[in-house]
Amino acid sequence: MERQIMKRIYVSITVEEKERLAGIAAEHEATPGELLAAFVADITCSDRSGGGDERMYADDWLNRQAYRWFNGKMG
Repeated sequence: MERQIMKRIYVSITVEEKERLAGIAAEHEATPGELLAAFVADITCSDRSGGGDERMYADDWLNRQAYRWFNGKMG
């Protein structure tokens, strides 16, 4: 299998969100970055995806959030 090139991105979150994410990750013996990377793999349907159900739920989440974005409620 060909080695994939990984890229780093940055997201802006509040201190409270960072602390909560770190706690959620620790409960699942993961890092915040690993959790976010897994979600990205599911939402982009990559070969690193967790599976069909995970992709379906990520897509459902995206469709619900898109409504908020298009109606100026995100931010």
